[in-house]
Amino acid sequence: MPKAVIIAHQGKENFMELSRTTADVLRQEGVEVYAEEALAEKIGAKLFSWEPETARQLDFAIVLGGDGTLLGAARKAMPYRLPLMGINLGHVGFLAEVHEGDPKDAVRKLARGEYYVDERTMVDAQLIRAGKVVAQMSGLNDVVINKAGMSRLITLDLYIGEEFLGRFPGDGIIIATPTGSTAYSLSAGGPLISSDLDVLVATFICPHVLFSRSIVVKGDGRLRVVVQGTTEQAVMTVDGQVYVPVEPGDELRAKKSAYTTLFIRLRERNFYGILKERLKEGRL
Repeated sequence: MPKAVIIAHQGKENFMELSRTTADVLRQEGVEVYAEEALAEKIGAKLFSWEPETARQLDFAIVLGGDGTLLGAARKAMPYRLPLMGINLGHVGFLAEVHEGDPKDAVRKLARGEYYVDERTMVDAQLIRAGKVVAQMSGLNDVVINKAGMSRLITLDLYIGEEFLGRFPGDGIIIATPTGSTAYSLSAGGPLISSDLDVLVATFICPHVLFSRSIVVKGDGRLRVVVQGTTEQAVMTVDGQVYVPVEPGDELRAKKSAYTTLFIRLRERNFYGILKERLKEGRL
């Protein structure tokens, strides 16, 4: 019997109604339904936790929420290669497969295996302090170093491999995957990159220099960002959700991850088709 977990952002309107509907359709299609503790009893699902012995048994996950909910689920699902289907309850919903109306047909197609998998690059980040790794994590969208609170400019040295590219005072830097190129990186002036390309893109945030452009790095490239001595506060974030304080002299090392995120798609669409839809809807 196939097994699926329902993950829901419980602050969203109608999340409970949609969770119950989704669970009912899955059971009708012969799928065993799981959910985390806060939701499981309310929708009659079996209890789920992200323990390896439980997560490895799953065939897919349905995520009800916005892009933020999907980003969080992607980081948890990555060690298990667990495919995710998003049902958008948020505003942008660039990552979700189902957006409006009744999700029953979409859930039925999923349960019957009528889908394909869209594999997305992730980024690995290490924060090095005095030669030791003090933080290590992966993200689907991006890793960012930026100033914290009301601090002034921070100064960052950027290296690609061993090549020193320059020193950049400003508000910070974004190292994004192709998926993340539609998010914070885009807002900072970075390029839109097709999700099937094997690259990372580095974009500075409000650099205090006359000329600064995003830098696109091939998939096997390694980026290093060194925080120059300063009393200003800075922070490293991954997908805008995980925060680590950064100190003067710290070094960020970023590279393409060995992990990927698997998104479930119910119909054939390429990156540009999705982009066109979002532009029409005013979601980008």
